[in-house]
Amino acid sequence: MNRNFIKIGALVILLVVPILIYIFLRSFGSNHYSLPKFIPIEFKEINENGKLRVDTLFHVVPKFNLINSVSDSINDNRFEGKILICNFFFTRCPGICPRIMANLTRAQEAFIDSKDVNMVSISVDPDYDRPEILKGYEKKFNIKPQKWVLSTGTEDEVYKLGFYGFKLPADTIDHTLHSEKVVLLDKDRHIRGYYTGTDSEEINRLILETKILQYEYEHSK
Repeated sequence: MNRNFIKIGALVILLVVPILIYIFLRSFGSNHYSLPKFIPIEFKEINENGKLRVDTLFHVVPKFNLINSVSDSINDNRFEGKILICNFFFTRCPGICPRIMANLTRAQEAFIDSKDVNMVSISVDPDYDRPEILKGYEKKFNIKPQKWVLSTGTEDEVYKLGFYGFKLPADTIDHTLHSEKVVLLDKDRHIRGYYTGTDSEEINRLILETKILQYEYEHSK
């Protein structure tokens, strides 16, 4: 009798305990990792009661107007409501640029079917990187223009966009801009991540964190 009772008790424990553990863990909700926003800006004002109110805003990458490999104008309207993966490059670069672009082809494949993710690479050598040159570079790296746009603009426009907009390092004397960083922007043009484009593990992180950003938007509705 006691043996049967023990067996029944053991069976109940084996069946019930996993269910209780599952319910317990579910009560905490799902784990959630949120990407930070970069470059906070402190905003101060005096409210109607005469008290100082301090808010934290975040830097927004300004609107841009560039041209792509077929001489079409590329502006913010093209990317409205999109998550953007961005970098700066030039086609005559013999060193880091080819490595970055080769790594970014993995990001292109990861999001090839994602309508809410686009990629933009901006040339810092507009005198040479004319549309026909960009078109050749697309073929070299098997770039899909509907997903990944190669673009350029005037030297001044590109410098201001990279240095003041994307907050990338630049030579302030001769206004040259060349960075190995890839930048992740959310749909509101807040910077959500910087990644070393020459590092495969960093590209893995870029892909993962872009998916996290997608998840945030999908579950905020």
